Amino acid sequence: MIPGAMTATWKKAFNDHNANACFFTLFCKHTVRLVCDATVEALYVCKSHDYTGACSLKCLRMKFNHLIEINNPLNPLITPLTREQLWRGLVLRAEMPTMFVPWLDRCDVLTRAATTLSRELHYGTLVVRDHVTFVPQQSVHYAVPAQQDIAASSLVMTIEEPEPGIFFVRFEYDDGSDDSSRNEEDAMVSEIRRSAYEESDIDTIRIIRQLAEQGRFTTPPSQ
Repeated sequence: MIPGAMTATWKKAFNDHNANACFFTLFCKHTVRLVCDATVEALYVCKSHDYTGACSLKCLRMKFNHLIEINNPLNPLITPLTREQLWRGLVLRAEMPTMFVPWLDRCDVLTRAATTLSRELHYGTLVVRDHVTFVPQQSVHYAVPAQQDIAASSLVMTIEEPEPGIFFVRFEYDDGSDDSSRNEEDAMVSEIRRSAYEESDIDTIRIIRQLAEQGRFTTPPSQ
């Protein structure tokens, strides 16, 4: 059963593909939004119907990257961020992901070291474990090992500075798959997934910017 109203295209997609643990977030206003947290490949949650489960859409593997601009001296509407503010925001996303992922119910940090975290993420009844590695002031690497029906995957968020004070964040998604066997329908679904990931990444930067403007990153980080 697929809760909520969906377009004919998506109804066909759900009916025509075999289940392979691909998880989506479904909203009940004639839209389907894919889960964009890199730590989970397959989840859909319809909060208004109090329903959680695996969808019946084939899990299409994906490898792509994109950039989000952080500072632009030619755009006075963008409040610039320092590398320290940006870095602390990316770390916060790993340590407190519920601030960034509204459909995540809980995150338990299982182990913590100077540059690593092991986490347990709770999406309704689904529990996913992942491992986060920090390269200080440079990048955050999320690695999801294969578990249950979830395939191994990863996401790397990297701060790039092509010119002094001009920052971008590169988001790199990779599951090590071969895209050569995809057909036209697979490509269409993958493109929708990609758009959803990009939207989530834009939300991540938006939240970091809001927190910086509120002074969240002005005090020294707690040890």
